[in-house]
Amino acid sequence: MGPKQGETSDRAARQTDRGAEASAPAGGPPELPALPLEQAERAARAHNDRLLMVGAGISVKGRIQSCDRLIVEGKVEATLQADEIDVVTGGLFNGEVVVNTAIISGTLTGNVVVRGRLEITETGRVTGRVRYNQLMIHEGGRISGDIQFQAIDDILVEEAERVRA
Repeated sequence: MGPKQGETSDRAARQTDRGAEASAPAGGPPELPALPLEQAERAARAHNDRLLMVGAGISVKGRIQSCDRLIVEGKVEATLQADEIDVVTGGLFNGEVVVNTAIISGTLTGNVVVRGRLEITETGRVTGRVRYNQLMIHEGGRISGDIQFQAIDDILVEEAERVRA
């Protein structure tokens, strides 16, 4: 039976008193606070993608083409073709990048093509020849070099021409 008019349930009172803390309904697993949509989507993709993570203190050189998502905590010098790159604070990527999404909190240097959104956080640094379709720069983030907006159609044509050459 629910609470009478003017009363709150114990569960509602616990949530109000403790903010976003998890609460456990009787006989069931604890309820976890909801993640923001973007974090939830990233977490879901991480479980299904071919993920490559270069940890702090690790250096990698070469060509990376069979991963969907690259997370860089260490140092990478490579040519990358993937769905997403995430260079975390302290991470360094130097080379050629063709991705759909880039989230940069560390340093990205080189020839960069982002078909979708390039996000540079407050600690992010991007330098080089950069082509993007959408750009988001947080306060403190930096971008320098040959920077140009390109419509997705133009990016695809440029990539096709480069492949033929």
